Amino acid sequence: MSGDFLQQIHKDRRRKENPYAYLMGDGTYDALPALSTTRSRTINDPEGVDSASDLHSLRRAANDSQPRSRKGIAALVRELHSLLWRSRRALFPDRRHVDPLELLDPILTLRFLGFECNLVESLGQYALEGQNVEVAGTVDASGRSVEVSRQFEPPVRKFTAAHELGHAILHPAQALHRDRAFDGTQLRDPRDRTEWEADVFATYFLMPDKLVRARFEALFRTSEFVLNEETAFALNAGDIEELRARYIETRHLSRLLAKTTYYDGCHFDSLAQQFGVSFEAMAIRLEELRLIKL
Repeated sequence: MSGDFLQQIHKDRRRKENPYAYLMGDGTYDALPALSTTRSRTINDPEGVDSASDLHSLRRAANDSQPRSRKGIAALVRELHSLLWRSRRALFPDRRHVDPLELLDPILTLRFLGFECNLVESLGQYALEGQNVEVAGTVDASGRSVEVSRQFEPPVRKFTAAHELGHAILHPAQALHRDRAFDGTQLRDPRDRTEWEADVFATYFLMPDKLVRARFEALFRTSEFVLNEETAFALNAGDIEELRARYIETRHLSRLLAKTTYYDGCHFDSLAQQFGVSFEAMAIRLEELRLIKL
């Protein structure tokens, strides 16, 4: 596809504020999306979308919650998730059923909100504390543009895109900004407030509490996992005393459950795989939600 044609698509997307201009029906990252037609929200079409209006509403809600606490960011993310769920038929017009996990896609969400968002082979490097660091993502919130580097593993790319989504909504006046690779295993220095806020946003967007709880309970059939003879047998992980000696800290057990693909006779994708995050990020989230008890 020619550069002139792509440029024309860019101009048409901006003119129409078309949230589907770069969106494939299956929400994949790699293929160049075809141009679709957006619908306006009307009384007779409550599930129509207006990306400019929705983005404005989210940004206004974000600005109304200064300073932004974890609780405030969580409420904002819930509002965004609700918007995506209401718009699921517009996002996936050829699908009768949409798994809520499919809506936890930061690139799809950025495009839905009218951002130009692309995966690129490399974003170059920059000097940080005397070392050259590969740039993982960039965001120009005011210019509605996000890029994510392919140089990193999928969980890092996904968290980076969610982090940039956080910047796009929380910090609308931000000019071009570069971010290094990060997978959500720890929040960055809270003294850099904007980065901390974007990290918290990304964590809550990718691993919402209700959905993580629901999937955890569906796999392990409990709302609080306790390591005992019964659960050790279900894990097929060995003798209970041996396990207790090996998993002496909560983090040890949370890591095991984050990557587990078998329980009580059933095979499945691990929780980390289902949510598209790193094992460590999911382990931390399970602890935050108090789903594990030694």
